Amino acid sequence: MLQSTIITLTLCLTTITAQASLLGRAASTPGGTDYQAYYDDALNITWLADAKYSATESFGVNGASGANGGMNWYYAQDWLTAMNAANHLGVSEWRLPAGDPVDGIANNYRYSTDGSTDFGYNISAPGSVYAGSTANEMAHLFYNTLGNPGYLNIDGSSNALCQLGPQICLYSVGPFSNLSPPDGTWYWSS
Repeated sequence: MLQSTIITLTLCLTTITAQASLLGRAASTPGGTDYQAYYDDALNITWLADAKYSATESFGVNGASGANGGMNWYYAQDWLTAMNAANHLGVSEWRLPAGDPVDGIANNYRYSTDGSTDFGYNISAPGSVYAGSTANEMAHLFYNTLGNPGYLNIDGSSNALCQLGPQICLYSVGPFSNLSPPDGTWYWSS
C-alpha cells in the first residue's frame, strides 16, 4: 500500500538524523528525468512535484481560485476525493501532509523558535529540540529534506540569510516546481 500526500497551495516520533532522499515517480516524459511526483524515503510518502498542481488540474471539482490554484480547506478535501477517484498516477490514497504533535503527545501552539512547539520556527530542524522529527511532514521536508533555514535561528536571533523576508529562506526547492510562498499563498495540512 503506497501512502501518498500532496503539496497544494492555499488550501501551509522517531528522530531521524540522516538526510532523506527524494526518488522520482511517474516520469513526465517517457524515459525522462522530470517527474510528476517524488517519494520521500524518510517520511514514506509521495509529494506531487508541482506545488500548484490544483491550478492546472481540477479533477472536475470547482473551487480553486486564481493562477496559484488556491483553495480553502474544504475544497481541498473535495479535490483530494476526486483525485483519489481518478486514481491519479496510479494512486488512490492521496492526502494532505500530516501536522502531528512534534513531541508525539499533544499539539502545543505556544510560539517558539527552538522547535519545541508546533507553532513557530525550526520545527524538526537540525539542532532543534525535536531535530529530525517526522511528525510535521511539511516541516521535515522544508528543514531536513530540502535543508532550508528558519527565518529565525533556534536561539531566536535573526537569520542573516533571511533578512529580506521569510520567503528568502526557501532557497532550496529541490526537484519541486512552483514551490514559492512570496505570492502570498499558503499550504494546507491535515
